[in-house]
Amino acid sequence: MSNKILIVDDDPFNLDLLEQELTDKGYVIKRANSGKVADL
Repeated sequence: MSNKILIVDDDPFNLDLLEQELTDKGYVIKRANSGKVADL
C-alpha cells in the first residue's frame, strides 16, 4: 500500500511545488484548490 496525501491550497505554485517534492519522496498525491473541490 502506498502513502497518499491530499494537498489543498488555492495557490497553483504551492500545489505544484508540494506535489513535486512529495512525489519525489514516494507519496501518491491528490490535489485540490479549495475545500469544496477536495470534498472535505
